[in-house]
Amino acid sequence: MRWFDLRRWGMESFSREWKEEGVVVATFTIEKNDPAFTLPVPFDAIEKNSKLEQNKLATPKY
Repeated sequence: MRWFDLRRWGMESFSREWKEEGVVVATFTIEKNDPAFTLPVPFDAIEKNSKLEQNKLATPKY
């Protein structure tokens, strides 16, 4: 399962376990609308369309 699949299929979340030698050492979960996985809107796009807003928690590079 990929992050884009989560978005495309409207899933609430998905998790994956990281195992070492058969032992779970970490579990990674992505929740629906998690801002940590939001991409920033390119500055050029915002300049061209004043109605666009930067995504929350995205740090612009300008």
